[in-house]
Amino acid sequence: QFYFQSVDINRCLMTAQSVAQGMFSPSGRVVPMPVPVHTRPLKSDWMLAFPWDKCDSLEREFSKYCVFPDVRSLNTFRKYQGALFDCMGAKGTFFNDTSSFSMIETLVTHELANAPLPGWYNPMLKAEAKAMMAKTQRFQLGLGEYHNPAILRLTIGQAFDTLFKEILHKWNCQSMREDPNCRAILPLKFKAISTQDFVMNSLLESLGVRREALGKALAPQYNSLLLFELWNVKGQPMIKVLYKRGTHTNKLVNLSGNTRNCKGVIACPLEQFAGCCDEYRTSSPMEECVHRRPFPTPEPLLVAEPPLQIDAVHPQLLQGLQPLQQPQLQLMEQQRQQELQQQQQQH
Repeated sequence: QFYFQSVDINRCLMTAQSVAQGMFSPSGRVVPMPVPVHTRPLKSDWMLAFPWDKCDSLEREFSKYCVFPDVRSLNTFRKYQGALFDCMGAKGTFFNDTSSFSMIETLVTHELANAPLPGWYNPMLKAEAKAMMAKTQRFQLGLGEYHNPAILRLTIGQAFDTLFKEILHKWNCQSMREDPNCRAILPLKFKAISTQDFVMNSLLESLGVRREALGKALAPQYNSLLLFELWNVKGQPMIKVLYKRGTHTNKLVNLSGNTRNCKGVIACPLEQFAGCCDEYRTSSPMEECVHRRPFPTPEPLLVAEPPLQIDAVHPQLLQGLQPLQQPQLQLMEQQRQQELQQQQQQH
């Protein structure tokens, strides 16, 4: 009746295991009840672990805006993010080149995890780092001002397609209980998938509810939840789309009425919901990722929204600030390395 699945990444596996044990371990039990979590190797998991460095069609999309490197040469997250940063042409007040931008992910992740941060990482830098990281992710995923159905279909289209097919299959099997193809799904009442924030972000965008779901947040927070409920209302299948915004709340926000094809409803008819997002779905991203060169001539990147959102910073912090030059960046990196060495010696 319950099925837990996770992408093969430690933090996602641990989250799935923790949630499963929390649901099924009786109060007062010293040893948590073991609950299986299904996964598959990253190299073969195109549904939850899209291989960014193996998709020519992505390179084609980014090459519309710049001379983008061969994706197969971008075999680390840092290299890929650096190439995207250069392609966007976005320059922050401080993080204004690939060298300085390469530090952002580590800094933002450390802050989210309440890990020690270098002394020079002040409130202004924190705000700009988060805004730059979120903007780069929107460009990479085809979100917001960079909305791109082709990128969304490639990166999360299989997950989206699987979701729709399983919901339809579950409902259809209610009237075909003797069908051998229904034996596995008929008892199933709950399926959970633990995945990364970019998958959640892309699913929200494809549904058309990302802004309503995130609120003031730049991206999905840790322990966010996107929930699809299948209801039987007087013999008619209905879908509810609900969202929980991170660890700070247990409240579920009903996004059903914001979903494409379902505007203004509390619950959406299944047939109507199933037709909402065909251009974002694919059953074979691997086949769609093969694309012949040459790629199109780059065009200037025009967006409809301001490049950065750092208005939460007090105006006084903006006075007298200058872009960081290479010597300053080198000094900052030296200070960071010294602080890391001191922390290692203390431990």
